[in-house]
Amino acid sequence: MVETNIIRKALLDSSAENYGLYLFIEFGHRYLRMLLLKGRQPIEVVKDAAFCIMFVGIWRRDIDLRAQESKDNVGAKTARYDNNCLTPQTCHDIVFTCTMIILSTKLFRRHCFQPHTC
Repeated sequence: MVETNIIRKALLDSSAENYGLYLFIEFGHRYLRMLLLKGRQPIEVVKDAAFCIMFVGIWRRDIDLRAQESKDNVGAKTARYDNNCLTPQTCHDIVFTCTMIILSTKLFRRHCFQPHTC
């Protein structure tokens, strides 16, 4: 966590061109801690899942906008899905995972102490 805070502070103090890198690092940090850290409150996990869904939306929209601005039909080299680390399949997996975490948190809260009946 200390290393992430150092990186976060350095990126926020730098110019605006590093905000994409900051968002990507923040996304990776939140996605992993959402799935791996024990002892977290459900609301913290839901906030991390919501951030990850928001990040994927911004990431995909940015690629679409840069591809439209490009004169090439395929898109600029940096604005293509096959040259980005988050492919469409990866984005779908992230959104699906985060959505299921959010929905299961609500379901668990509603039914966690009730007896199971079939």
